[in-house]
Amino acid sequence: MSLWFKSLLRNKGFVIVFVFYVLTFWGDLITTLMNWKNIPHLETNFIYRVFGSLWPIIVLNVVVIVALWWIYHNKKTLVGTRFVLILLMVVVGFIRILAMENAIEWAGTELTTEEVMAIATPEAKLETQKQFAFMAYVPFFICFLTYAFWRWDHAIRRKDKPNK
Repeated sequence: MSLWFKSLLRNKGFVIVFVFYVLTFWGDLITTLMNWKNIPHLETNFIYRVFGSLWPIIVLNVVVIVALWWIYHNKKTLVGTRFVLILLMVVVGFIRILAMENAIEWAGTELTTEEVMAIATPEAKLETQKQFAFMAYVPFFICFLTYAFWRWDHAIRRKDKPNK
């Protein structure tokens, strides 16, 4: 059996979440492209607003995907770091599902570009960004707090050697 395949069998949870993360990336990209003519008016991603293109987002996501795989499978990666990586992929994946739902709703409308521009004001985009950030930060905070207390209770401490 190859080393790569053994790694898949040993890290089933990571592999499932990793596949979920990659699929939601592609789903988000495809549903965004369904709104091609209105992307400049609808896209709330900060990176898109800075660069005016989806390419930096795509490149960054590919780099993150490769980094997630490499960091998780690095022999020196701590258990806590692995937990955070899985948490990150789960939360981002679910936020992407909400973004896909939003993009599908926009694609289903028959609004003209002018009507979309009237609805998708900078204030509306900022409000959408705040909602997505809130949906991300609350689960992160709850999970990190829970994990911190769990680690506190499950800390492995060396017992002092008795004096001779």
